[in-house]
Parts: sequence; C-alpha cells; structure tokens
Amino acid sequence: MREKYFTGFSIAAVYIGAVMGAGFATGQELMQYFVRFGWAGLLGIGACGGIFALVGFKVLYFMHLHGLESYRDFLRCIMGKRLGALMEAFGFCFIIALYSSMLAATGALFYQLWGLNRLTGTLIMFVICSVLVGGGVKSLSAVNMLLCPLLIGGSALVGLWLYFGSVEVFAPDMGLDDNIFGSAIVYVSYNIISGTSLLCALSKQIRGIRDALIGGVAGGIIVGLIGLALALPLYKYLDITLNAELPMLKLMGGDMELIKTGYVILLLSAIVTTAMGNCYSAVDCLSPKNTKERYICTLLVGIAALLLAQIGFQNIVNRLYYFFGCIGLVELTVIINLRLKNKC
Repeated sequence: MREKYFTGFSIAAVYIGAVMGAGFATGQELMQYFVRFGWAGLLGIGACGGIFALVGFKVLYFMHLHGLESYRDFLRCIMGKRLGALMEAFGFCFIIALYSSMLAATGALFYQLWGLNRLTGTLIMFVICSVLVGGGVKSLSAVNMLLCPLLIGGSALVGLWLYFGSVEVFAPDMGLDDNIFGSAIVYVSYNIISGTSLLCALSKQIRGIRDALIGGVAGGIIVGLIGLALALPLYKYLDITLNAELPMLKLMGGDMELIKTGYVILLLSAIVTTAMGNCYSAVDCLSPKNTKERYICTLLVGIAALLLAQIGFQNIVNRLYYFFGCIGLVELTVIINLRLKNKC
C-alpha cells in the first residue's frame, strides 16, 4: 500500500517544496502579491492553489501520456519548436534568478538573526545545494519527503499561532482593488515556469493517472492552504509587515523565542527545498550526460546564482519576479488550455 502511493506523494512533496521557498515562507511574496490588497488577496491565494493543482496534474499526465522526457520536449510539444525554444531560454534564466533569490534570502536571514555577513549565508546554502543536487533525483526526493511534513505542519502552526495569539490590532478594512487580479496571475505565472520545469524532470517516475493526481493536485491544494495560514497574521498586522524584508519574522517579538526558533528552522527548510529544486531544474535543462558533467553544471549554475544574489533578496522578488511572471503568462495560458490527448 505504501509503495502504491509513494511516487505521487514524493512528487507532491517536491512540488510543494519548489513553490514554498524563501519568498513564500518569509511572507515577502505573500505581501507583494496578495496581502497588501486586503481580504481580496486572501481569496486570491486560495484561487492560486487551485491553479497550481490543475497545472500540476496536466503537466505530469501529459508528459506520461506522450512519453516526453524533459522540459525542452514538453515546451516544444505544446508551443512548437521556435516559441518552445524561446520559452525554454527565458525559463532557464528565471530558474537561475529563483535560485539566486534563495541564496540571497539565506544571507538576509543570517544577517538579521546573527549579524553575520550576508555572503556567509549565501555561500553556505550554495555548498549544501551543490552537494545534494549532485546526488540526483533520489537525493532531491528524499530531502523533500523529509522536510515537507515540517513545512506543512510548521507553517500552519506558526501562521495560526501568530493570528490567534493576540487580538489587539486588526488590519483596516480594504475594498476590492483591481490590481489583485493581475498580481495573482503574475504570481502563478512565474511559479509555473519553475514548477513545470521541475515536474517535467520528475515525470519519468509517473506510472499512471493516480500518481499525476496525487503529485499535482495534492501538491497545489496544500500550497494554497499553507499560503492562507501564513497570510492571515500578515493581513491582521498589515501596518507592521508591509515594508519588512522578512515580514513573518518581524511579527515575532522578544517573548517568542521558542516560536521564533521553530520558525527559523521552518524557513531554512523552505529555502533548502526550493533552492535544491531550482538548482536541479537548471542543471537538468543543461542535460548533463554523466555524474561528472552534472557536478560541473551544478557548479556553473551556482556561480551564476551567487553573482545575481548580490543585488539582494527583496530586489529580486520585487523586480525580477514580476518581469518573468509576465513572460510566464504565455506558458500558463497554453497549459491551462492544453488538451491532454493532443499530439505533438
């Protein structure tokens, strides 16, 4: 029975880990794309979870039905050779940017918590990811299966604890802002680029529709639920969190050492899973033929991400994410309208 569902849940774990990175776990993405719009932003998070579920299933099952083996094959199948090649190039660049943001987030965390040089944190995360990605898909799945329960349970506990822990301040009632729709679409679009790339790399493990349903649908829905749990306290204390680099951490005062320690562990876990996923996707795009080439590609990808990380975590989230989200809208539209039995 365990083996019957293991593949689907392991893919779901990787999917959750890829989406729920530093931007998500720190609350930075949730603030930028949802919470600042008020109650409508909370509805937007739930809707995004549904879209992640739909896209995850369609990508996995389409790859399985047509025997496709890579992100390159998938894009050229659904978009044609020229547009597919262009989207692959943009996707590769964005995956590097996402990886760099995870490295930058580690640096920001080390600086804010312990006053260490930001470069120290980025280098530590770079080494961890390089070693783990060198172990291939088995290493990726094992780490995500180990950390995913912590991400799910820990996020729910931290978010609800902060929300119900005090009733002194509530965010002002805010009307519906038209920008929330565009903001939510951009958020889904840029996550679809990295998420689809990683799902394509994992699709070789799919044995049928059950694995695709568990991996894609369960993964997407859980991401939406975690997002809501973390967004509630951010919305409640909007005046405190609006301009913070690490909004969730900003809510934890000096009398919350235990929950702060737990949250730091949770945040580092989210950074590791997402950094690993993006590094793995970028290396997979380069199609290394053996273990030696994989380590060389991992090193090159890491160096590029390290250089980009120097512009800072908040700058990457605010600027690069939006740009690539607009480009990813093309890929999102094609996938949503994709008929599973379409021939390449």
